[in-house]
Amino acid sequence: MFVRDTLDTGAILFDIATPSELAFEEEMLALEAELLISDKFADFLGNSDLGGGVVGAARTEAMTSAIPEPTTILGTFLAGGFLSAVRRRIRQK
Repeated sequence: MFVRDTLDTGAILFDIATPSELAFEEEMLALEAELLISDKFADFLGNSDLGGGVVGAARTEAMTSAIPEPTTILGTFLAGGFLSAVRRRIRQK
């Protein structure tokens, strides 16, 4: 994961280290990790030794929602098709 400059250059400014905290409760996902200077940004600053240096922490919290698995969706479509066929057959009689 990384943080990119979206205003001007599109360059990767910071890398995000392996999360030190990852929590998932109900519909909330929380992620916390160290923010590292990317090698490209360190070269841009004129000091390649800065690459990988810790400059802070990043924390993200996101709301999530359940996504049905493919077999559940397929089952729903099959059940709907079956009910539709039964209704047609009843109407034809």
